[in-house]
Amino acid sequence: MFRVLSAAVVLGLAVPALAEEVSVAAPGVAASLHEGPLDLVAYYGPAPEGAIEVVATVAPKTGANALRVAMALGDGDRVSFAMPGYPSTLYTFARAGETLTVSGATTIELASAE
Repeated sequence: MFRVLSAAVVLGLAVPALAEEVSVAAPGVAASLHEGPLDLVAYYGPAPEGAIEVVATVAPKTGANALRVAMALGDGDRVSFAMPGYPSTLYTFARAGETLTVSGATTIELASAE
C-alpha cells in the first residue's frame, strides 16, 4: 500500500478521495449527499412523456450561495456533471424505472514530490 501511494504522490495523480451514493424510490422524497466540499439535496417529481424531473440544490460548505439544478430524465438515462468552481466533485444522476440514484465523488490532486 505504501509503495502505491508513494508512486501516486511522485506522479502527481488525482485519486478518488470521497464517494457517496443514495437512491430515491418515490416522487417527492429527498435524499442528500454530504461528502467533499459541497452538500447536495435532490428529489424528483413527474414530468411530461414519462420522464421524471430531478431537482437538486447544491451548497458549498463555506456558506457561499447555493445553486439549483433541474433536469428531466427518461428511464435508463444517466448524466454526470460538476458544479461551477468545483471541478473535482462529480455528481451523477441515474434513473432505472422509478428509482433515481444520486452519487458524488470528489477527487484530490496529490502534489508531486519533486
